[in-house]
Amino acid sequence: MPALLRQARVAYAVSMRTALDAAGYDDIPRNGLYVIGGLAREAGAHPLSRLIDALQVSKQAAGQLVDTLVTRGYLAREVDGEDRRRLTVGLTERGRAAADLLAAAAATVDEALLAQVGANDVECARRTLAVLVDIGRKTMNKPTDNQTLGKPMTDISNTRESLNARKSDLTGSQFSDVKLSQTVFDNVDLKASSFTNVNLAGTRFVDVNLTGATIEDANLTGMTINGNLVTDMSRAVDKSSPQAPTPEFIRAFVPAKDFDVSKRFYQQLGFTIDRIFPDGTGGILSHGNSTFILQTFYVKEHAENTMMQLIVNDIDAWWRRLEAAQLPATFGVPAPKPPQMQPWGLVVSYVIDPSGVLWHIAQAPA
Repeated sequence: MPALLRQARVAYAVSMRTALDAAGYDDIPRNGLYVIGGLAREAGAHPLSRLIDALQVSKQAAGQLVDTLVTRGYLAREVDGEDRRRLTVGLTERGRAAADLLAAAAATVDEALLAQVGANDVECARRTLAVLVDIGRKTMNKPTDNQTLGKPMTDISNTRESLNARKSDLTGSQFSDVKLSQTVFDNVDLKASSFTNVNLAGTRFVDVNLTGATIEDANLTGMTINGNLVTDMSRAVDKSSPQAPTPEFIRAFVPAKDFDVSKRFYQQLGFTIDRIFPDGTGGILSHGNSTFILQTFYVKEHAENTMMQLIVNDIDAWWRRLEAAQLPATFGVPAPKPPQMQPWGLVVSYVIDPSGVLWHIAQAPA
C-alpha cells in the first residue's frame, strides 16, 4: 500500500508540473505546489505561523520556502493589520494563475480516473485514504490504555522501518505520549524535534542530529547516544555528535536607535520576529536560515560602522522588493542602491536601516 500511494501521486505531480512548465511557471520549488494550492482553496491571506504548522516542517525550512515563493512572485507577505507582530502571506496574481493551472491539471487526472474505474470506486478510494489519514493521526497522537510515566501512551516500540531509515530527515518532528522503547534512530536528522511524555527506555540514537531538540517527562532508562548512556536531557543533546559540540551558526548584534521602528523596517524586508527578549534588551530576527539579534542599544558611531551581508538567490527579485517597499518615504532612510557588480566579484545592492546600519544584499555566486 505505501508503494502504491507513493507511485499514485506521480500522476498528479507530472500533470501539474507539465502544465506549469508549459505556461512558464517552472520555478516553483518542492512543496511550493502544496503551499500555492492550499492558499488557493481558502480566501484571504494567512498568518505565516499557520502556514508553517500546515507544512509540518521546521520553521527555518518553511521560512526558506516562503522566501523563495515571495521573491519569485507567487506570494505576497505583509504585516497583519490586526496584529503587527505577525506576518501574513497570500497569493499574488502570478500565484493565483499558477493555482488555477494546478486545479485544472488535477481535474484532468480526476477525469481520467473516473472514466477508467467509475464514480463508485473513486469515492471508495477517497474514503479509504481518509481512514488511513485518521489512523496515522491516532498512531502518533491519541493515547491508549498503556500506562507509562503517569499518562496513557501509544505503543510503537521496537520501530525499525519508519524511524530507522538511514539519512532520514525528521526535522521538527513531535513525539508525544508514545512508547519508543528499544527503537533505533540511525543517521537521522532530529533537529528541533520534541519528545514529550515518551518512553525512550533502551532506545539507541546513532549518528543523529539533536540540535535544538527537547526531551521532557521522558523515561530515559538505558537510552544511549553513540554508545553513551544518557540520564538527562542536556546530556542527550550534548552527545548528539561524536565530536565536541560546535556552533551551528553565528549571530551578529545589530544596534537600533528606535527598536520598534527598526523592527518594522526589517519586517518590511521580509524578516520574521522569532523572539522578543522579556528583559527588553532586543529580539531575534530571521530570514530563511539567517538570524541576527536586534538590540535596544544605540551609539551613533557604532551603528554607522556596522555592516551586515545577506546572500540571496535572486538579487533582481530583492531589488524589486526594495523598490516596492518605499523605504525612504516610510522610514526616512537613504534610497537603496541598485544591484551592481563590485570589484570583489559579487553583485550587491546597498540598504541602510533607520539606525545607520549598512546592509550588503549580495547575489549568491554560481
